[in-house]
Amino acid sequence: MIRKPTRCEVTLCALMVIAALCGARTTVKDGEDSARKAARLTAKLDGHVHAYEHWFGLAAVPSGETHRADHETFTTFQMDAGNDDFGDFVQIMGSADTPHVAGNNFYDLHEIFVENVQQFNSTHQMQIAFGATTATAIAENTLLEIVFRPTGAASTEVSVEVIGKRHDAGTKAWARVWADGQASGTVDILFGITESVE
Repeated sequence: MIRKPTRCEVTLCALMVIAALCGARTTVKDGEDSARKAARLTAKLDGHVHAYEHWFGLAAVPSGETHRADHETFTTFQMDAGNDDFGDFVQIMGSADTPHVAGNNFYDLHEIFVENVQQFNSTHQMQIAFGATTATAIAENTLLEIVFRPTGAASTEVSVEVIGKRHDAGTKAWARVWADGQASGTVDILFGITESVE
């Protein structure tokens, strides 16, 4: 006869699925019972989802691929779309830009604020690439993609909440954009991240 799972085991299973979707690591500790593991996972997910958000823009004094983003600035990163294609990648996060808060080991890109667009009333696709290089990100498919359509005027502001995997602190990030049906089109952004220890 097949044993019916306990409520705690069902909760644990649901938490593991949610943790996997959030990119949280869910290692099993030897001898740990379901209730204890569920409590540990709940605490981990709570810290992951309810973390403080910090906003970044272009660094006042960028330094190669190490330092690209400053906290507490309104200077935007600007990308330019290609000819009905993606334009060039612009680095938005350097290897020394995270952790923002000492002791954190991971970060998530949480929200993108599009401050200005050149091609309003056009659908845009933005790719955020994470990794050592853009070529590595493309090869390993560590790309986050979002689609938005600004309407009204070229200065229309759009805020886009992002759901993606978390990355190790120190992981570099780049962004590029495509304005559908347009030969070019600049997009200016700021972005917010959350960080976590586990």
